[in-house]
Amino acid sequence: MTPSTIVVVTVVGLSLAVVPGVIARSKGRSFIGYYLLGVPLWLVSVILVVALPALEQSATRPCPKCRTLMNKGATACVRCGHTFPTTMSFPPPAPTGGGDYLDQLARLSDMKDRGALTEDEFAAMKAKLLG
Repeated sequence: MTPSTIVVVTVVGLSLAVVPGVIARSKGRSFIGYYLLGVPLWLVSVILVVALPALEQSATRPCPKCRTLMNKGATACVRCGHTFPTTMSFPPPAPTGGGDYLDQLARLSDMKDRGALTEDEFAAMKAKLLG
């Protein structure tokens, strides 16, 4: 083989290895792991990553600052260093005399935006407030 052929084969091989890495990343798996598997075994890695199911994402939540997926029990983002509370602080109960629902919804929305509530917790508390 000539040196130019070796370079072409190497570049094509490294470029094709990106395909299983991207598919793996979209399923919540390791990009670099499937990329490295795809360099020598491209077809095998594509078949493998397509056949594997997506990982369950329920054990993670996005960082409110940089949106990196973090474990739900994490206290700080490993990417941006943003810290968030480990315990949930809920708004005070609604007064029995009716109360202003818009203020309470605004407080719930603010807590969700700060990362103190997840989408599911926000939806449940909103339904309880309105229901």
